[in-house]
Amino acid sequence: MSSQADNDWYKILTDGIELFLYIKPGSKKNEIIGLHAGKLKIKVNSPPQEGKANKVLIKFLSSKCNIPRSRFILRKGENSRIKTLFIHCEPRQIFSALKKDLLNL
Repeated sequence: MSSQADNDWYKILTDGIELFLYIKPGSKKNEIIGLHAGKLKIKVNSPPQEGKANKVLIKFLSSKCNIPRSRFILRKGENSRIKTLFIHCEPRQIFSALKKDLLNL
């Protein structure tokens, strides 16, 4: 991640980190698959119905990063594929947990 464009998918804040995401619901499995228009693209295995995909997204990232779900706040995009997700944590927790996925981007 050397250019500014590579870093557009997150914003470090004083009390946590915001992730700018593009979600592909209804996939076979949950996984981070790359960047899409400056957003981190994530597949989730839930349909986009009644917030199910949002819950699966938070559960997936919570488990992957070992951060309690209570620290995740969906700030924008409740009914959209484009989402802003705030996580109350040290940003290095996110980068450390997603290191393998991020190296493949």
